[in-house]
Amino acid sequence: MTVIYDGLKGEMKITISSHIINKFETIYEEKPRIVKTSEWFQNGTMALEKIMILTPSSEGILFFSTNNSTETKASIKNMSFSRRDLNFNIDTGNVTSDKTTTYIDTDYSTEDVILVILMNSE
Repeated sequence: MTVIYDGLKGEMKITISSHIINKFETIYEEKPRIVKTSEWFQNGTMALEKIMILTPSSEGILFFSTNNSTETKASIKNMSFSRRDLNFNIDTGNVTSDKTTTYIDTDYSTEDVILVILMNSE
């Protein structure tokens, strides 16, 4: 995860990119082996504006929060996220499922959508 914050402009960009491979050892077989069970890819960005004050706590945490959906919508300039999940057959190694999930939009029809940012300042 990368966070770029411009306190003078009140702009923040958060980027996440990860690739995770899940493996385990088959101990139930005569000759144990390492098999891959799943693999995940995640990518996302969030560009924020009007983040003028990050309030520090006594624990070294920087905090920002909106109070309602109107403030949240005004703070989020743009946002994207996608995740791809691959699952594998442990015997053949072939892909058994391949699913991609993509963020489309946020429902701001109620006033209870808030944005909370907590960052360790150390």
